[in-house]
Amino acid sequence: MKFFFEPQQRADDLKRLERGENNSYESFSELSFREYKRDEAVPDNTNILVVPVDKGEDVMEKIMAKFRGSTDRYYGQEYWWLTDYWREKGLPKEQIVIEGKTFHIDLYNFGEPLEPQYLYELERAIRFFARIKGDNPLARVKFILLDDKDQSCGNMNIGGDLNGESFSTMQGIAVYPAGRSFRDHRVRGVSNWGGTIIHELSHHVGKEVYNLWKKEFGWRFDPENKRKISNSTAETGWTGGFPDEEKDCVTNYASVNPSEDICESLVAAWGNQAVLDQKRLRFIQEEFFGGLSGKEHGDNNEEISSISIVRKQGQDITLPRVGKQIAFCVIPPLKFRM
Repeated sequence: MKFFFEPQQRADDLKRLERGENNSYESFSELSFREYKRDEAVPDNTNILVVPVDKGEDVMEKIMAKFRGSTDRYYGQEYWWLTDYWREKGLPKEQIVIEGKTFHIDLYNFGEPLEPQYLYELERAIRFFARIKGDNPLARVKFILLDDKDQSCGNMNIGGDLNGESFSTMQGIAVYPAGRSFRDHRVRGVSNWGGTIIHELSHHVGKEVYNLWKKEFGWRFDPENKRKISNSTAETGWTGGFPDEEKDCVTNYASVNPSEDICESLVAAWGNQAVLDQKRLRFIQEEFFGGLSGKEHGDNNEEISSISIVRKQGQDITLPRVGKQIAFCVIPPLKFRM
């Protein structure tokens, strides 16, 4: 079903699109919605908005509220550019288009334009991942968002400002001002900017490698036996995860869970192999890069040679569009008994 909003806004939007003006945020009047029942089959690769609606409430108002909540950055939302959090920032200062044979990533920078050293480390990070054989994390990433606002990780029982976050639903990562510095990362000998990009992209590794890593390094969980961790970015935190040899984790943060262990280890494999446990380094070389070692980490030359990184600014910036119906499912609101 198609929902229309203000007629004049709709007419203005159509004229803008006819003129090829796509460097503005998508209007809600351009969106198309499809409702699915709870027991209805949903096409593959379709994310569904789950909308709790009480009797008498307007479904579309609830959906719009879900999109436009100004107090929530809604990164986990597939259509981040529809949320007030981003729209109220205005247009991004620049767009970096990163393309390879099997991936296309748009970086939208809402902070100051990236200086050459940032672009250099970004390119190094992309080339590092492009050498991965088979199931490449870059193919799961569509967006890199550089926020201009710090985010506290206090809501994760960890103090301090976040470097960045990864979001599978959004198919992307966010990097905050704390992650844009060139101070040392948690991994010694690596810049915080480069380390943050590698770390957050590494959260998109496939489940098969994740499970192999858990088995290889003896990860187990005991929720009743939590322990305290600390590191240079997050003041303190708690984890119930335990690898076989905690001392072999490259940072304290790597000892939180298998996912963080993988991410921190890949940062070290990229930027300072000397600090990485040799067993983990061998695993990365064999499972990620086809058994080849050394600085170049492999020979996926066709993918590497296809990489292009293009900067766009001003009128050349192209913002994303939904380009399909937005699927949603209405459910009754949860009721809590006191």
